[in-house]
Amino acid sequence: MLKRLQTRPSIQTEAQATAPTCLTFDCPAAPAGQPSCSLDGSNKPFCNYCPGNMDGYTNCQTVACTSGTPFHVDSSGNGNWYSAGYNATSPGNSIVPANANCVYNLNGKFQTDATMSLACLNSTKVTLSFFSSDGGFSQTVSSSTTARSLNSLLSKIPDGTITLTSISSDKSFCFIPLSPVQSSVNAHLMVRSDHIISFPATTPTPAPTTTPSPCLTFDCPAAPAGQPSCSLDGSNKPFCNYCPRNMDGYTSCQTVACNSGTPFHVDSSGNGNWYSAGYNPISPGNSIVPANSNCVYNLKEKFQTDSTFSLACLTSTKVTLTFSSSDGSFSQTVSSSTTARSLNSLLSKIPDGAITLTSTASYQSLCFIPLNKVLSSAMLDEIPEKINGFFSWLMGY
Repeated sequence: MLKRLQTRPSIQTEAQATAPTCLTFDCPAAPAGQPSCSLDGSNKPFCNYCPGNMDGYTNCQTVACTSGTPFHVDSSGNGNWYSAGYNATSPGNSIVPANANCVYNLNGKFQTDATMSLACLNSTKVTLSFFSSDGGFSQTVSSSTTARSLNSLLSKIPDGTITLTSISSDKSFCFIPLSPVQSSVNAHLMVRSDHIISFPATTPTPAPTTTPSPCLTFDCPAAPAGQPSCSLDGSNKPFCNYCPRNMDGYTSCQTVACNSGTPFHVDSSGNGNWYSAGYNPISPGNSIVPANSNCVYNLKEKFQTDSTFSLACLTSTKVTLTFSSSDGSFSQTVSSSTTARSLNSLLSKIPDGAITLTSTASYQSLCFIPLNKVLSSAMLDEIPEKINGFFSWLMGY
């Protein structure tokens, strides 16, 4: 009697089932020894060396629009800059998107030529600005800017940035061919002798290599529509633009910020919790207000709190908490014994004001203030009117 052979079902491992996406993501060749494709923090593939200012996430098929797109050049040092929304297949159908805020980082010094076009600036909907690398100089151009004027501007911003912003969409595009500026040594390219043009022996300068924007792998909360969730500061450090409450954008919103003007962000309902610097969300009892703190938090509109707040960090004289009006004409310091009623009275006096925490030494404690936006007077007036209308109807008036 033949025995039926038992076959084991084939087991496909996860590694076999899902190949790394970079293997099937088509990208231009990269410089020797560099990867042409990488994966971001969400495991999405992007090309590292798109020509010009094209988008690595779309296989370099569309123009990028991020807070710090590197501008890549070819082996001769040349590249074409296009405005966001450029349609390579049908340029006449190019549309600059609404609420664009695109920053392109240059590497080196460039010049342009008379083939450039700034047609996207015919409308006031689109703005194009050029910044120096340290942010100390900036200048906006117009559709009438000449190649000579633009070259003068470009000469002032080596390693600078080009920023395109828009308030609404516009059917047009801008185009700027960029070429490297020759050094003073190579400026004398030709030497005429006995009617023979000769060239000095030079070593070609390798094309500059750039790395993807740090924002690509920096985890940040979602931003409002059309706004970047992450930006780069003057030192090319990434930070989140829309941390909840008074959290720190440089730590991916994981710690409380402490600087000279942190915006206080609320959720979609207008609510948010304010925490003292040094707050430890994993172990609140181990929160420590750092020494020599001087933290300013800017409020937008008017707020109120409730009885769940705590000013325990003020039980020591090491920590001070002050509430100030937006124009600085009014300020008041609170204490650990301040009541919710007193705090609400104080908050009503400082719409768009600021909360300032200072310390003379570190202190193991924390303060916590839940803040809720106050309804405007128009909304408050509307409520009793509706109630009175209901009672009038009920009583038959």
